[in-house]
Amino acid sequence: MNLVQESWIPVVKTDGKKAEANLRDIFLSGAGYADLAIRPHERVALMRLLICIAQAALKGPENLDHWKKAPELLPKKADEYLTKWPDSFNLFHPVKPFLQITELKHSKQAPVSTLDFAMSSGNNTTLFDHQGNDAEARPLPEDQLALNLLTFQNFSSQGGASIVQWKGVRTSQVGNPAAPCSKGSIYHAFLKGANLAETIHLNLLTKKTVELVFGDDGWGKPVWELMPSGPNDGPAIANATQTYLGRLVPLSRWIKLQNQSGMIWGNGFAYSVFPDFRCPEPSATSIEWKDRQGRPIRNLLKASHARGIWRQLPALIVKRRAGEVGGALALENVPDDKGLDIHVCALLRKQATIEAYEESVFHVPAGMNTDIGRAAYEEEVRIAETKARRLGWAVEKWRREMDADWEQKVKAAKKKNALLERLRSIATNHFWTAVEKNVPVLLAYTSSFGENDNEERKKIWRRAVHRKAREAYELACGRESPRQLRAFAMGLRVLEREEIPETENQEE
Repeated sequence: MNLVQESWIPVVKTDGKKAEANLRDIFLSGAGYADLAIRPHERVALMRLLICIAQAALKGPENLDHWKKAPELLPKKADEYLTKWPDSFNLFHPVKPFLQITELKHSKQAPVSTLDFAMSSGNNTTLFDHQGNDAEARPLPEDQLALNLLTFQNFSSQGGASIVQWKGVRTSQVGNPAAPCSKGSIYHAFLKGANLAETIHLNLLTKKTVELVFGDDGWGKPVWELMPSGPNDGPAIANATQTYLGRLVPLSRWIKLQNQSGMIWGNGFAYSVFPDFRCPEPSATSIEWKDRQGRPIRNLLKASHARGIWRQLPALIVKRRAGEVGGALALENVPDDKGLDIHVCALLRKQATIEAYEESVFHVPAGMNTDIGRAAYEEEVRIAETKARRLGWAVEKWRREMDADWEQKVKAAKKKNALLERLRSIATNHFWTAVEKNVPVLLAYTSSFGENDNEERKKIWRRAVHRKAREAYELACGRESPRQLRAFAMGLRVLEREEIPETENQEE
C-alpha cells in the first residue's frame, strides 16, 4: 500500500461526487477536489500531513512574497518530492514503513481496530460501534488503515499502552503522554479555500513566521527524512519532537503493523505541549486569563459540550504574534482588510474516552477581522449568554410555583447544580440550537460598521435572541391549567426582566 500511488484519501470533487485520491493526486489535481470527506480529527491529521509535504517540497516559502507564488510552484515541486521519497510512504515497506518502527518487538498482538477511535476496542466505547467482541477478527481495508494510523499518531490519548521493546529499550505500560493534538480536547482551525489546493496553500506558513514562534532552528525536517534510528537517537528525536515540520507528522506511539488485522504498539516519543513547549500547535488557539491573585495564565482553547464553537469565534480568529496569544498561525496569511473562511475541528475526550466530534465552518467577514468587530461580536455573545441564564431562572421560577416541595428537593440534593442544570436543559438546549442558526445575522452586523443599516442589523440579531428565548420558555413550561398559567406568568416576568429572582443574586 503506497500512499503516493494508491487511492486512500476520501474527497469530494467540485461536481459534488465522492472519490478517493492518493497523495500525488492531491497535489497535481487539488483544484478539482472541493474538500476532504472525513471526520474532524482525521481532517486535522491529514491536513498536517499535506501541509508538511507541501512545505518540505517548497523548502519554504521564505516570506509572504514567496508564499503568494506557491500555488504556481507547488504541483511540480510536490510531484518531484514524492518521487524522491516513495518508499517512505509505503504502509508495509520491509525497512521503513510509513510512521512505523520495523524493529519493534512484543509477544502479544493487538487488533488494528485500536487505531480507529470510533471502533469499540481498548479504551474506546461502544458509542459509535457495537461489535467490540469481534475486534480481534476485524481486518481493516488498507485505505482505512492508513488514515487510522496517521490519526492515531496525532490524537492517541494519555494513559495505558502495551509494553514493547525497541533495541533493548522497553516502554512503560502506564503514564504515557498524550499525542500533540489531543491534550485537553483543544480546537484546531484551518483556513478554507474554494478547493483543496487553495486550502493547502492558505495554511502554509512562511519560514519567517515559523522562526518567530519556533526559534532560529525550529523549521526542521519531516520525520521520514530524519527517522530516528533508535530510541536514543538524540538529534533525530529532537527534530521529530521540537521542530515545526517534525511535529506536524508525529511518532507519538511506536507501532508496527503486522497485517491488516493485527499490530504491536506502545508508547513512543514524548511531544511536549503548551505551555511547557514554547509554541502551541500551529492550528491551535492560545488564550490568557488571570487567576484570583491577578497572575496571567495561558493555555489552549478547549472544546466544550456547553459552549458552541460560534461563541468562541473571536478568540479563534485573533492573529497570534510571537509571544502573544491568538489563533492558528496561518491567520498571518490573511490581510486585515479581507474576510476569511475558517474550518474548526475538535475531538472531545473525557480522560481516555472519546465523547464526541465537533466541527464548524464559518465565513468571517472583513469587519469581524478587526478589534472593533471582534469586540462587538463578543458583546452580543455575552448578551445571548445573559439571556440564556435568565431563561434558566425563568424555568426554575415556573417549577417553584408548580411544585411546593421544590425548594426542599434542591436543598436535599447531593449535587444541587446538576439538578438545576437538568431542570433548565430542555429550554437552554433548544435556545442555543435556535440561536446558532442566526449567527449569520450576527456576523452581518459585525461586518457593517460605518454603514447606514448597522444599528438595524444589531436590532434584528437581538430580537432574534429574545424571540428564541421566549420560544424555548414556552416549549419547556406548560400553561394548560390555571395553576400552570399562573406559574407561566411568574416565570415570564423573570425572563422579561420584570423580576429579579433570588437565584440571580446568588449566582452573580
